[in-house]
Parts: sequence; C-alpha cells; structure tokens
Amino acid sequence: MSARTPLAKTNRTKDLRFRPLRRKPKPDRITATGEIETFTVLYVTPEPFLPPLGLALVRDQKGSRIMAQAEDITQLKLGQKVYLRKVGGIYYCTLKSRRRRSLAL
Repeated sequence: MSARTPLAKTNRTKDLRFRPLRRKPKPDRITATGEIETFTVLYVTPEPFLPPLGLALVRDQKGSRIMAQAEDITQLKLGQKVYLRKVGGIYYCTLKSRRRRSLAL
C-alpha cells in the first residue's frame, strides 16, 4: 500500500464536493413604477454599450432602490416618475408621459 491514499477513497470526499443550491434565491419583487432619485449620463461607455448611456437610481413604491438604464436621456429630471421593467437581467426605466390638457375653444 502506498503512503498516499487517493482522495476519492477517503470519507472526506463528501465534505469537499461542491454542492449547488437546490433552489435559486428569488429576487426582490419590485413595483412597476418609481421615481428618479439621481441620474448620470455617460458619454464614454464600456464596450457593449453605445454612448450616450443614461443611468438612473430609481426608488420604487416599496422603497427599494434600483439602478436602471434610461431609455430617453433628453428628459431625465430628479423626481421624474418612471416605469420600470427588467429584460435579460437589466433594468430599464421609461419616463411617464404627462398628459397634455387639450384646450377647449
């Protein structure tokens, strides 16, 4: 018998194996609307993104903060109400349009 025992034959093998989680943790539920707390516009962006890239920190109605990519950077304002959606692991925010009152003549 050799002085070394292969790891596969020892009882410690079970302790050293990687055990994946049985269930994936559920992400926090967010509401579909929120308000912009702060934002920034990047003109020099990382490789997969095209400039200009608008990023907004949005607080949803439950109080959670979400970093979201803004779809329209021209009208970003603090306190602006937005819709939130998640596509492929990335959060996007779309500005809520204000209804214009029609002038009655």
